[in-house]
Amino acid sequence: MAIFTRNILWDVNPETFDIQKGRRLVVQRVLMLGTLDDLHLLKTLYSLSDIRDEVLKIKDWDSKVLNFISLWLDIPKDQFACCTHRHFHPKHWN
Repeated sequence: MAIFTRNILWDVNPETFDIQKGRRLVVQRVLMLGTLDDLHLLKTLYSLSDIRDEVLKIKDWDSKVLNFISLWLDIPKDQFACCTHRHFHPKHWN
């Protein structure tokens, strides 16, 4: 398995973790918690097309990370699942 910063995949067993099957987890963790070296490693593991496909499906991006991804991959924010997915916010009754 590729060597990311320790805090990226702290909760998985490196001997059994499949880096391809766990692509969404890896992409999300690197973009939210990673260093610049982690980002470079991410780009060597997955194509930009694969990264793009995964980031669009994730529903809980932080606003700063979302801005970065949107600019880096040139994706309008309204294409992200986190911006199109209706969150459940019950309205108060007056």
